Amino acid sequence: MHVAEPVTPLQLQIGRWLPVPGGAIAAGHRADALVTIDDDEHARRQSAGIGAVTGRGLLYVLLSLPWGTPVHTGALHVREVEILRAAPAGVVDLDGDWVIRRLQTPLTVAAAVVEGTNWRRVLGRVVQFAPFCQMVAVFPAAPTRFGDVAWEARFDGVGVWVRDDGELVEVVRPEPFRLRCQKAAGWAFHENAYRRWISTTHPVASSPCPEDRPARTAAEASDPLQLALPTA
Repeated sequence: MHVAEPVTPLQLQIGRWLPVPGGAIAAGHRADALVTIDDDEHARRQSAGIGAVTGRGLLYVLLSLPWGTPVHTGALHVREVEILRAAPAGVVDLDGDWVIRRLQTPLTVAAAVVEGTNWRRVLGRVVQFAPFCQMVAVFPAAPTRFGDVAWEARFDGVGVWVRDDGELVEVVRPEPFRLRCQKAAGWAFHENAYRRWISTTHPVASSPCPEDRPARTAAEASDPLQLALPTA
């Protein structure tokens, strides 16, 4: 559920990461997300008829279960068993007194990306995503006092990209994200990005976007030069 290597503009250009506008949500802030899809889990969910699973209570219980391994319900709290029995089809298999977790993370958010001209505001927003993924600040041009910007970005582990004649140029490399403890909030972070990805790539089949930005086509969502980064 995390990416060890720093994200780079080149990786985005060659399709290593898919941009999901508004796909990163944390502490009331929203940013664009760079993600990689688990094609097998996505296909399994489509077949089972389930989309994003964001309930913290359910995710918390699922984290206590090893994936694909039968667990006797007697080893679980009564309330945990009730939550699992109420889960959508395809999340777990329940057979008598045994339960098997089937749900896995459908995608991984490699980085949250915020673009703007006010560097303090941009950095202030993007650092909200430090508990979940890498962070990248994008500027349309090199900001004034760029030395101060670069120093503060390195201190916070934030990558800095600058647009140069339509191309994204890396100036400061983001610090790789290190997952210290797997929690329901972290899993929900990726599930929310998955829900947003579904809405941007399959707008007819998914629920309406809660934001005021319209859903975009799959072609637009995969074009890094059309990435509609949140501004600050």
